[in-house]
Amino acid sequence: MSLIPKLKYIFIYTCNDKYTNNDLIRYRKFIKVDYITGEFIWKGSHNWGRYGQFSLCKNGKVKLYLAHRVAIEMATGVLIPDDKVVMHKYDNPLDVNPDHLKVGTTQDNVDDKVNKGRQPSCETHGQAKLNWIQVDKIRYEYKYENYTIKQLADKYDIHEMTIHPILKNKTWYDPKYIITLSRNGKNGSKLTQKIADDIRQLWLTGKYTMQQLADKFGVGVRNIHHIINNKIWIKSK
Repeated sequence: MSLIPKLKYIFIYTCNDKYTNNDLIRYRKFIKVDYITGEFIWKGSHNWGRYGQFSLCKNGKVKLYLAHRVAIEMATGVLIPDDKVVMHKYDNPLDVNPDHLKVGTTQDNVDDKVNKGRQPSCETHGQAKLNWIQVDKIRYEYKYENYTIKQLADKYDIHEMTIHPILKNKTWYDPKYIITLSRNGKNGSKLTQKIADDIRQLWLTGKYTMQQLADKFGVGVRNIHHIINNKIWIKSK
């Protein structure tokens, strides 16, 4: 017989009404328990980094939260400060078992990845293609010179997936760097303000996943995520 308690006895806290009882029930439905490994595998949507996402709707606005951060809050009743991260002890990004997670700083997370051999230690790493001068230029060119991620990847001869974590300060971590969000409708976007507003309305119906909306409108899931959260193509007044 499994020693793992039922989910309804683990995810129980609303955290001062950040979550409703319906949110608690809905969250549990996205989890499949692996009784061999003890992992709680997230079966809902996930972002480009394969981390689970959980949506909340407040005052008609939808916001996505990382499922493993939500797991800690619902299981402990303690809200996680914005300047803290939640790390996976066993490196499965879809595992939301609170016992397999720990709270730390961004630097703790970087150090953890380096110690586990999952991330180059910046330019000191023997296989690093970039140095700090190039990283600073990438961030500057994206923010002020309207380079696209593809253009930057071609210019510095690296993969596009390497550029995005740099812009989000997840690799080549700089505590003084201000994260730059995607720009509003620049660089030949396929979208218009009306389409962006339509995407938000379709999302609120609950009938579409982000991947389905991305396929429907021919854009990336990351763009859908930013539109839903009103970070690009800001909602019309």
